[in-house]
Amino acid sequence: MARVRYSVRPPPPTARDTGRVKWDLDEGWITRDRAETVYGLAVDGAGEIDAAVVARALTDALLRSTGPVEWVEDENLMDAVTAVSGSGPAYVFLLAETLARAGEKAGLPKELAAKLARETVSGAGELLYRSDLPASKLRENVTSPNGTTAAALKILMGEAGIDKLFEEAVAAATKRGKELAG
Repeated sequence: MARVRYSVRPPPPTARDTGRVKWDLDEGWITRDRAETVYGLAVDGAGEIDAAVVARALTDALLRSTGPVEWVEDENLMDAVTAVSGSGPAYVFLLAETLARAGEKAGLPKELAAKLARETVSGAGELLYRSDLPASKLRENVTSPNGTTAAALKILMGEAGIDKLFEEAVAAATKRGKELAG
């Protein structure tokens, strides 16, 4: 029978600096749910239980206590995961900043523009989180044909629009993650 002990401890600097998952069952192993949040577990195993399976189960339980968990089996995808999920909150905050600045340029007082942008991003995010519908369907549901939203989306979804910008941004973040990993 294996004895398993686990404890949360600060990650080694290399795990945080490189943004990589480090495996070492002699010392424990490190996993992360976001680029800036790293968890460590120490596992001692002997006998008939596979310590790696136990460690994964413990890690899964720990991470699920804070939110959803997605296991990525291919280490080569971790830079892309970081580019989307780890860096993603900054993209959303930038969206709120940019929307507020656009509101100001359209004539809204600064404080009102910031509040409206913040509440819009927050509310849309909550709807996306709670709904089973894909983001594209939610977008379609709030877009009246030939209305104000449709006029704005024509710009945002145009050839030089947000798709191209996000593809370039995620590619740049992914590339930088690989560079940091050495």
